[in-house]
Amino acid sequence: MDTKSKAGDALRTFCQEFGVPDRLTCDGSKEQTGKKIEFMQQVRKNNIDLHVIEPERHNQNPCEGVIREVRRKWFPTMVRSRVPRKFWDYGMRWVCEVMQRTSTQAGGLNGCTPIESVTGETTDISEYLDFGFYDSVWYHENAGLGER
Repeated sequence: MDTKSKAGDALRTFCQEFGVPDRLTCDGSKEQTGKKIEFMQQVRKNNIDLHVIEPERHNQNPCEGVIREVRRKWFPTMVRSRVPRKFWDYGMRWVCEVMQRTSTQAGGLNGCTPIESVTGETTDISEYLDFGFYDSVWYHENAGLGER
């Protein structure tokens, strides 16, 4: 989602694709807790147990720890591969996709991957094994069809 105001649309899409979550924690921003906001309409429609954290108490939201881990993993990748800073959003997305497909003990997953916990399907990691983020890739035009 490109703006915070689309949080309701994102929640609707999540519910359609993966199912309705039992409990949801949010930070209480105006895009999430207003009366006639799409986000709250989806919460009411799907009967989701919504927990709003207290202001300035980020330790109540487990998502904050995940954000810290994403940043902690992205920075060494950026330095090691010499990624230009303007690609930070692609790199963060790549780190998140790798973390979704990596088993963890966090959050009561007990060695399961986060995406497997949500979808119930075993994930395919083959596309992440061949190359890292911002790796050099060499290819030959007309490979095997002419002179070397």
